[in-house]
Amino acid sequence: MGDKHASFHHFHLRQIPALFAAGGASSAVLASRELEPLCLQLAASDEAYSYFPGAECIDIVAGTEAPLLLLLPGSLWADFFSNPQLELTMIGTNRSKNSSILNADFDAQQLARWQSVLQLLYKAAAQIID
Repeated sequence: MGDKHASFHHFHLRQIPALFAAGGASSAVLASRELEPLCLQLAASDEAYSYFPGAECIDIVAGTEAPLLLLLPGSLWADFFSNPQLELTMIGTNRSKNSSILNADFDAQQLARWQSVLQLLYKAAAQIID
């Protein structure tokens, strides 16, 4: 997949849509209901995708429109892409060292629930081979 930025885009533009088309994201969709939208952005870049929970899917769009912006260093994304369980734990326990959360009034429980949703989504998407 090339560099970390290419895999970030490949994941969001190819693997996630393939997962939804195959109907493999129902657990993540159910877990995301009633969550506020989340944006993942690679630090020191304008590369970002926002996750918007819906009734039947999670809409993922390029950009930083979501109210929670989570900045991830490229190396953290590359590791996360390879091992979602490991990186979700790191984001949850070491986020002051590995990522930045912008939006101080965002509910910490929302972020914890998003971690579970992302784990489900990323593990399922990792099974998609295109």
